Amino acid sequence: MSEGTASPYSSTSGIAAPSTISDSYGIPAAPLLVVTDPAGTARNVGARNRLPPLPSSRYSHTRWHELNDNAIMGHELRAPRVREGPDGPGATDSSSRAFSRKFDYRNKVENWENAMCVNLSYQDLGDDYQKGNFVRILKRLIRCEKLQLIDNSLTDLSSVLLPSCTHIYLQGNHLKSLKKLPRMPRLRHLTLSNNGIESLTGLALLRKTNIDSLVLTGNPVVLHDSYRQAVFREIPSLKVLDGIPKLAKDSDVEGNGKAAGCTVS
Repeated sequence: MSEGTASPYSSTSGIAAPSTISDSYGIPAAPLLVVTDPAGTARNVGARNRLPPLPSSRYSHTRWHELNDNAIMGHELRAPRVREGPDGPGATDSSSRAFSRKFDYRNKVENWENAMCVNLSYQDLGDDYQKGNFVRILKRLIRCEKLQLIDNSLTDLSSVLLPSCTHIYLQGNHLKSLKKLPRMPRLRHLTLSNNGIESLTGLALLRKTNIDSLVLTGNPVVLHDSYRQAVFREIPSLKVLDGIPKLAKDSDVEGNGKAAGCTVS
């Protein structure tokens, strides 16, 4: 499913012990290794040897799922490159049998439905067709629990449902509204630092989740008066905001019970 031109023998196709990263507030981010279950972990031993040998050096940038006898499935890749490249003339003719076979095969080996931890950051989505393919992949992540989508220039994910996602990392995108987030009923942690969010409009949608940790630093909204009080009032389940646990003063409100200067709806 890696749609880029990275070598199948690069670090993105190897199977290794899980490694974790942390965001700028020390909150553990999703592991880079995609593992579906303990049994799958055992099967990953020696996975490098499951890649077939390349016939010659000119195949060094072949898409991994185009290699014959390839035993690596998409959900086993760590930090895969899924940026869609332009097809040749006539490739978009969906009536073509060859076209249909190609994409049926691709969908099968991608196996996104079984991925539980996915890193799809830094995809360089510069064209609409690339973003369309990216959203197609996101909609297949029905079992994904931890998802990294860092620095992808994303503006709208409201059409996406992530039914199993508990942790999502969306820092460094172009989101301007909380209403543009994907639906995540099981959400526990959300990082949205360094986007373009100017108000807390749509924040109430997170009440329907299990969220207890939220990061909004680097957005214009954090400059509003009583920003922290407004957030904690709208999300009673929240325990940590911007890496700082809820403080006694975060429960204080002004006037008629609404935090002054911060728009919430």
